[in-house]
Amino acid sequence: MDTPDIKAEIGKVLDRLHTMRDEVRVRIHLGSMELKDAWRKLEDLLLEGEQKAKQASDAVLVDLHALGAKIEELSEKLSTSEPLGGGKGMSTGS
Repeated sequence: MDTPDIKAEIGKVLDRLHTMRDEVRVRIHLGSMELKDAWRKLEDLLLEGEQKAKQASDAVLVDLHALGAKIEELSEKLSTSEPLGGGKGMSTGS
């Protein structure tokens, strides 16, 4: 196993995941509660993936690619879902 190559690949995957995360965060307010809950779970998995990435193993790389696929799937759902409440903003609870 060539550790520098794996670390470079993991870095690239993490950069891509961070970009995807930021794009989803921008659009998440338009999604349903189900999508928001799914995003919270994926965000937790992203943090876990970042921690595992420090170990720089092949298994981590496979996990990060799988996580990327899940984030892409949620992003597609966000792109096709309509906002709740007829486009009105969510209440701030005040």
